[in-house]
Amino acid sequence: MIIRDLFEAVDYAKHYYQIKDQTMQVVKGVLEEVPQAVLAELKGQVLDFEGDGSGWTKLRDAVEKTSRRLLIRDLSKLYSHIASQLLSPVTGKKVEIKFTKLDDHTGAQYHNFTIFFNMDTIDTRQYDITQTIMESLMNNYSGGDDLAEIISNYSAPGLDDFYVERFEMLSTQKLVSYFLHELVHARQDAMQQHRAEPEYRSYIDRKFTGHGDRDADWHRGYYSSPQEIAAFATQFVTEFLEDMYISSPEDLGYINSEYIHRGLVRKLNNVVSHIPDTTEGKKVKARYLKQMYQALMHIIDDWKNSGKNTNQS
Repeated sequence: MIIRDLFEAVDYAKHYYQIKDQTMQVVKGVLEEVPQAVLAELKGQVLDFEGDGSGWTKLRDAVEKTSRRLLIRDLSKLYSHIASQLLSPVTGKKVEIKFTKLDDHTGAQYHNFTIFFNMDTIDTRQYDITQTIMESLMNNYSGGDDLAEIISNYSAPGLDDFYVERFEMLSTQKLVSYFLHELVHARQDAMQQHRAEPEYRSYIDRKFTGHGDRDADWHRGYYSSPQEIAAFATQFVTEFLEDMYISSPEDLGYINSEYIHRGLVRKLNNVVSHIPDTTEGKKVKARYLKQMYQALMHIIDDWKNSGKNTNQS
């Protein structure tokens, strides 16, 4: 396997903030679209918003269901478009996006040019989007209003709404970092397609058959594989920047290089704890740090080239 093919996609980290902004624009669009979609869904039903208040329960259930459906629809469309833009010019490949149920500790998976997101990535924070919409509907309610009147008084909250900001912090960051991680794997896979027998996962497949028990040996081999070093380096750097509240060159100006180094090392050690402090283990961690620094430099260079503060829309 050509190691260059495994590592060269780490520059995808530089797209993190742009994709995060685009993801939040999807959320904004969903906040605007959900009430009218719910009105169409519940059309003809008599809802009691006084009395036992059952109308609010039905309305909330419909808002939750509809917002989930629209989020999945629009995020799938956005991420598929971005993936194709980044991959197609180099590989001619397109990537499909799906939301499904995965293992509890799996945020996303890649297989055969399809990125699968765990439904829990959205469902665990679905409350925030639903709560945002319901608070607006209820705050503008005047006693006696029917559903159409309630919807007509709706005003979509901005992206600075408390619950929307919480969704951004707890869901959007994970979605985008998972997306970039799996996109690295898609790039690795595509770069191996010219071979008679593509070896994309060969390192892991040769050493570890199946994901059954996932004991310490499995994790050590998994995190030490060249494929995962590149993918996790991309993910770790974006998570590190968020952990440190760094989103612009100006933010970096207040932090010295030693502090950044300690932060990257701490981030790495917290996640890849299965890699021992042996000679080989130290080599693996050194490869991680090298890739993480390269990813960070790609992000900084992109900031400088754009001449923009990423806090600005």
